[in-house]
Amino acid sequence: MEISEKDKVQILLAQLERRYDAIEKIRERVYNISIWTLGIFLGAAGLVVQGNMQLSLLAKIFLAIASGFALVAILFYIKDLERGFRSQFQVVVQIEMLLGFGKQGFFAPEEELYPSEWAQAGTKLGRGRFFRNTYLLLCLGAVILLVAIGSSGLLF
Repeated sequence: MEISEKDKVQILLAQLERRYDAIEKIRERVYNISIWTLGIFLGAAGLVVQGNMQLSLLAKIFLAIASGFALVAILFYIKDLERGFRSQFQVVVQIEMLLGFGKQGFFAPEEELYPSEWAQAGTKLGRGRFFRNTYLLLCLGAVILLVAIGSSGLLF
């Protein structure tokens, strides 16, 4: 069975659309879980500080360990989403290259639609920092919570 060039292009365009949707859903999922987690960490820290709680050493240890486990579980979940995101992005780059998006003059004479670095998107060499920044923000939120727990009864 032979597939015409036109049909091949249609198949690639359909797959490209699906990859774009998958990437957007993964980004949205990471964004939502991160916002909720940060909100919970900062809200709990605010409760400890504003509630003027006098936590016992045992309570501080328990809350610190529980916060640490929560952070690690969420980071593992996001890392799994990152793997899926990178895989989808690599497929997008391959499809776009097959369609000619990276060729000079494809859309405009003497210009490339994408810079040559675009071929590295979805790999460790890519310049996107969405996930790294997400990890940093979550860790910062956890540190704020841990400082609030640890200094409860000492500073406030």
